[in-house]
Amino acid sequence: KDQCVCTTQRVYAHRRRPHLLIQELQATNPSNSDVEIELSVKISEYWTQGKSNSLTDPVYTRYFESDGAHTLAAVACTKIPETVTVEQKHEISLLFLCVINYISSLLVGKNKNAELRLLNEGITKEFADYSLLDGTLLYREHSAAWQKLNTITFDISKSLAPNALNADEINAARYVLLSNTRDPLLEIGISIEQKAAAAESRRIIDMCYTGHSTLLVPSRLWRKSDNVNEVIETMDIWLLTLEKRGCSGLLKAGASGLAEAFVLSLLASKFSHGHLEVDIDPADLLREITVKNLSYSPDTKISISVHLSSSNRPYFMISSNSQVFACDAACLNYPIAIGRSNVHIPIKITKPATPILYISHNKNHLEQLRGTIHVVEVMDAPAHELGLIALHRHGHRLGGLPIMFWLMLGALMIVFHLFLFKLLYSEWKKGDTMPYNYYLRQRYLRNH
Repeated sequence: KDQCVCTTQRVYAHRRRPHLLIQELQATNPSNSDVEIELSVKISEYWTQGKSNSLTDPVYTRYFESDGAHTLAAVACTKIPETVTVEQKHEISLLFLCVINYISSLLVGKNKNAELRLLNEGITKEFADYSLLDGTLLYREHSAAWQKLNTITFDISKSLAPNALNADEINAARYVLLSNTRDPLLEIGISIEQKAAAAESRRIIDMCYTGHSTLLVPSRLWRKSDNVNEVIETMDIWLLTLEKRGCSGLLKAGASGLAEAFVLSLLASKFSHGHLEVDIDPADLLREITVKNLSYSPDTKISISVHLSSSNRPYFMISSNSQVFACDAACLNYPIAIGRSNVHIPIKITKPATPILYISHNKNHLEQLRGTIHVVEVMDAPAHELGLIALHRHGHRLGGLPIMFWLMLGALMIVFHLFLFKLLYSEWKKGDTMPYNYYLRQRYLRNH
């Protein structure tokens, strides 16, 4: 009575060990008596029980057949105790591991029992190896891998416009893509040859990404999913879009390459024969956008941000951890050196339309590029309509006044009403205390 136990859990699929699923359970007992916690695990009826050993529950297997594909899967998990006791004023931590592996595209007619035996042996050995590792080490590996994948970031200012695409939806789509894509550059147990092949694929970046910005809505890329099948379908659309738009090399590099291709597609940026060009439509730059640590080369990370001036004209702020050069639309102006400090570059439009920004390690390359871009007109990007800016910032086209204005107005209203109250109160007190003089009153009422 009047006592409690606090339990928290963390479940994650290990980023560097692709077959490992981990559940961490922590129970804290602040009460003055021991508490017993019951644990249970539910086994699906669709899985077949195999043999067990001292460390794990039986290995469970399942045979799938869908659309002509044959898959054999096996799972081995930590034995779950029926109860655990948490002593008074103590806490305990429990670590449960599951190793999941499968054989896909199982050949028809091949000895399924032999394949199953090999799969079970591999699962059992892998589980035994993982059981020797500390839970803190496993989580540190997992976090460090995600930190590397999150090196490149994309952010966009929040919009209150109807059906607008905001950062939470973009990050959710990115997380789904990266979580369902393996990464040979990060995984433990990948051979040196496989890692070298993935690293080489990541260098194949020319013509990625070719097309308009994927920030376009409505689009099947940003469809809200209600079930797993819809999530998988949306993910497949993303991967197919990136592959057909020139990013197949980055996709072969795994999740690390996919993270780069995803951001390139948002900004409609393309690597093209010695330079990076940004081809997003200036008319779509109604909100502030920030891209950090975009890989121009293995040693060069570029940050690009879009801001709006006081007159609602978009412009770039660019920086890099090593020197590169940049020029605006058509490269008519001489290339500007870009370093660690932000450099302002105006956004211009051309007729016919061409990319609005070029970046390269080679200054001469950009100067030569100028002679290959044939346009008849170059002008500053027009200022956005105030109503459109207001729609994104305030949810309507009427615009909005600064917060300081409303604070000052509220303060003035309060001061005015306090003064009025004081004046009325003073008059009331004066009238209540002044003696009544009949003759003086008659004098004031007499006609003059």
